[in-house]
Amino acid sequence: MCLAIIPARAGSKGIKDKNIKKINGQELIAYSIISAQKSKAISRIIVSTDGENIAEVALKYGAEVVFRPEELAQDKSSSEDAIIYTLNKLSEKEKLPENTFMIQCTSPLTNAEDFDLAVEVMKKEKADCVIPMTDFHYFLWTYDQDGNAEGINHNIYPRLLRQERKNQFLETGAFYLFNTQGFLKNKFRFFGKIEYYFMPKERVFEIDEVEDLLICENIIKQRND
Repeated sequence: MCLAIIPARAGSKGIKDKNIKKINGQELIAYSIISAQKSKAISRIIVSTDGENIAEVALKYGAEVVFRPEELAQDKSSSEDAIIYTLNKLSEKEKLPENTFMIQCTSPLTNAEDFDLAVEVMKKEKADCVIPMTDFHYFLWTYDQDGNAEGINHNIYPRLLRQERKNQFLETGAFYLFNTQGFLKNKFRFFGKIEYYFMPKERVFEIDEVEDLLICENIIKQRND
């Protein structure tokens, strides 16, 4: 069985109090907690936070809470720092599980099946890490050093047809599954043998902007109708 850790910092910049904003009457972080609770592969859920309000919501929905120190809750603090801190706190009193999920509470459409299937991929492929992905067929652009438009993942000319291009995948950001000790050794979510779990497109959604909240709320309402 896996441990699930949900990093949820209080000082969100894009959307104030984003992690506890209500979507269709339920706090954003609650969606991740509830989906993890329904997973057959997850036996324990811990929310890592610096916010009392977030902790209150997490406890209300049945998760445990580990408060992280202020220096690990800054704008430039990484999610890895929060996970390492939580795992180290646990290891002081107990044996750590073999595998750990880092679940992002900004992806409320993720469900229990996604977690369970990711674990199956890890076992089948004997992977160290599993990343949820979805197919990506779009053309990306940037500016070169002279300020000219430049293609990133394609040639401007000749432009290949979609079926002629090399397969590309989008990291959904919904969660990351990794071997616990390997993570603590590398201090990063990607290491060793990395495998993909292909997440259904209808569940791929990440909330970063205010508009995302409105879109996601409409999606959830339609599903509940």
